[in-house]
Amino acid sequence: MTNELSDEQREALGVLAVTLIPQSDDGPSAREAGVTEIWIDVTLAERPDLAEQLRMTLDAYKPEEGARAYLDRLERDAPAEFAQLTYAIAASFFKSPVAQEWLGSGRILDEYEGAEPEPTAVTEELLRPVRAMPSFYRPTDFVGGNGDERN
Repeated sequence: MTNELSDEQREALGVLAVTLIPQSDDGPSAREAGVTEIWIDVTLAERPDLAEQLRMTLDAYKPEEGARAYLDRLERDAPAEFAQLTYAIAASFFKSPVAQEWLGSGRILDEYEGAEPEPTAVTEELLRPVRAMPSFYRPTDFVGGNGDERN
């Protein structure tokens, strides 16, 4: 089964997402962050287990009920579905570069870029006594990949 949302489901998601994350002077709305246009697809690609329930939750939304009333009812009567919906919206929102810029949490380029921290004077000073210690380990029986036993 596909993780794609129909146009109607995307429209429902947009209304519900902007109800939960509206535009304000403090930050962008879910719509401004591109939740329904781009980032929900990324979220569902990473979490395909959410897709079926999300589609059912979006299909159950009826505009005449109103977004706030639907969300309140969902939270009260179906907390697991509400949790999945809000997770999908929030996860999609925080993937957006617009939201990341607003939060000041864009991609961090630091010493860990290559997965190995760069040695600093502080880390060298902390590691000096450890490196000066003699090896202390208990020999074990080891069978290497070629069948050789070593002690």
